Amino acid sequence: MTNITKKHCNDTASVIAAYSLRVICVLEEHKSKMEKKMKTTLLEKLPITWLERTLSKTRIPWGVFILMLCAFLFAIEISYSLRADVNGLLGIAVYDVVIEAYTLAAWAMIRSYLAQSLKSLGPLIENFTEPPSAFHREWQFTFGIGVPLTLMVVLTNPLVNNSLNDITTWLYILSQLIENSILGWIVFALLASANQITHFISQATIINVFDSSPYRPVASWCLSVAISIMGAVTIAVLFLQEELLNGVNMVTYIIVGFLGIFVFFAGMWSTHQHMLNNKEREINRINIELLALHREIITKVSGRELDSSRMLMEASTGLESHKQMVEKTEDWPYTIGSLGGLATSVVVPVAINFLAKIF
Repeated sequence: MTNITKKHCNDTASVIAAYSLRVICVLEEHKSKMEKKMKTTLLEKLPITWLERTLSKTRIPWGVFILMLCAFLFAIEISYSLRADVNGLLGIAVYDVVIEAYTLAAWAMIRSYLAQSLKSLGPLIENFTEPPSAFHREWQFTFGIGVPLTLMVVLTNPLVNNSLNDITTWLYILSQLIENSILGWIVFALLASANQITHFISQATIINVFDSSPYRPVASWCLSVAISIMGAVTIAVLFLQEELLNGVNMVTYIIVGFLGIFVFFAGMWSTHQHMLNNKEREINRINIELLALHREIITKVSGRELDSSRMLMEASTGLESHKQMVEKTEDWPYTIGSLGGLATSVVVPVAINFLAKIF
């Protein structure tokens, strides 16, 4: 009876131990999945600006915000643009509404590509750390760009500074302050996005030099910025034509042009450097192994251990072939088509402007 009891107790202990081990494995797997989900969620949410956070808290969709803003701008600009001395309904009220709607809608597209990029980089990061917050700079960029550009409108436009006693002029100045501040906000948002991407790329530690697919969404994000800027400049050329080169308009699109080039290459270059460093690190590891094999082959040949040296030479040949494969791997996340997109963002608006002047 005692032996049976002991056996029963041992069997019970084994079952309990196996069950406990299974429970621990399930909990660890669940924890791992939750951590990965949490990390992916954080990556998808970053970066988020104060404006986006406020709209999210108030549950105002981005599209509704764009419609409300454009309706307000049109309402306060229509009276100024219809004045007899201005006569600029198409070039002022309509253009401003169209360009602001396009800019904010383009940001939504850029933002979605950014989320895809960060989500793609997520599995490459083992110890995720959030980047430092830059919310305090959002207002600095917004008004640091918006206010000076608005002052330029007042000081360089005779129709504005000669009619400051008219309420419609002040409504127009308010609309310009809003629009130029949106430009400053877009500058901040794009620079913050580029900073997020470079921050996450610098944390990527899980390396596979033969798989460049996690980095391709970064190229798509960079290209989306270039295409968005191409669209903005094209709209400006169609509405403003020769006035594009006057005063505030020229300064605005110079800022936008340099911003697009900087953001495009900031994302591309940081990704290229990361991929190139991984590639060179792998090649260095292979070179170390090849050197060790070479020394061992010399030792075996000197000792007339021909069979062993032959096997080592075969291993060396295989490793040399592997090195050539690594050397051929991609170290840029984009294709020639991406460069073509950047070139198009400059060539197309210039061509349209040229044709408009001819005809």
